[in-house]
Amino acid sequence: MTANLVRRFDAFIRPSFRLAGSSWPFYGLFVCTGIAAGVVFALALAWTSGLSLGTVGLGVFAGLLAAGALALATEVFTGREVYTFYHYQLAALAAGGGALALLGRPVLPCLDVIGTALGLVHAFGRLGCFMAGCCHGRPFRWGVCYGNEHAEQGFERELVGVRLFPIQAVESLCLFALAAGGAALIVSGRPAGTALATYLVGYGAIRFGLEFARGDAARPYALGFSEAQWTAGAVLTATFAAEVAGLLPLVLWHGAAVAAVGLAAAGVTLHRRFRPAHRLFHPGHVSEIARTLSGLAAWPSPPGQAPRVACTSLGLRLSAGSLHHGRTHYSLSAQEAAMTEATARSLAALILRLRHPAAPSRLLPGNHGVFHLLVETRS
Repeated sequence: MTANLVRRFDAFIRPSFRLAGSSWPFYGLFVCTGIAAGVVFALALAWTSGLSLGTVGLGVFAGLLAAGALALATEVFTGREVYTFYHYQLAALAAGGGALALLGRPVLPCLDVIGTALGLVHAFGRLGCFMAGCCHGRPFRWGVCYGNEHAEQGFERELVGVRLFPIQAVESLCLFALAAGGAALIVSGRPAGTALATYLVGYGAIRFGLEFARGDAARPYALGFSEAQWTAGAVLTATFAAEVAGLLPLVLWHGAAVAAVGLAAAGVTLHRRFRPAHRLFHPGHVSEIARTLSGLAAWPSPPGQAPRVACTSLGLRLSAGSLHHGRTHYSLSAQEAAMTEATARSLAALILRLRHPAAPSRLLPGNHGVFHLLVETRS
């Protein structure tokens, strides 16, 4: 029964739907729904808190223009569409606040409303990502599988059929909670700027942590951290600095969140220094491993013959071959240094998730730092 429900759920997750004889993207549907819901939510919060609907509407309009201009400029300079909502919402907040300040309107009360509404927009957008397969999670023992229909829309073909952690849905739930919390702060009459700062700090901390579960490869990294993590760290630091300077209301747990993210970043950096094998599990290299395994499976070695050996860009040597009695044999080794058992076990778990989920297996140590993974593939 559970397997049947999982298959039905996987079939439900698709990038588009049919309406009036045409195909429509779910991503666009959720983004447009989120924008509409965010505008209504912002105006409802403005009315509830006694703000001028015209003033809040002006800030929302300026923010939408800035986000659209940033999207257009990104496409012009990069030559492709890049949907990075974190950048868009920061541009929307800056433009909305700037326009209100130039016109002499109250800035912080309106940014409380706009920031909280942006959380709702982002929550719907992440549901669109979940349906489309973008911004996906890492291979995991449970989650969602994307199909060939997603690959035709740009999803990594080597990960078709691989169960991935539903990071987009998790982030969406967090964003809905942040939007609800921000609305509660506004309605309860907290000092102007509290809801804005809470959203910026809360989302920055959440995004920094969730990035470790992201599995999409085509994203920029620097010094081991993703661009989104660097952005989150900058937003956290700037927000709390504004609180300390008296530009925003000071909230003590915001400082604790900034410190926690800083300590986590330092701890991760130190851990990686003493465990360089972490690079093997970077999303880009995981995708490379998946492609390598697909290539080995496409040209299998007959039983009794030496298997083909492939090497990844980080020096991971892999081979795959068929054994008698319906078993598949993989060998794992490192090109330069002997592989540790801990690394081999992690790689074996990754291979099983990529190629043989739930199949019985054994990992056996061999000579000269080579490990052998035996998988019972016979049904």
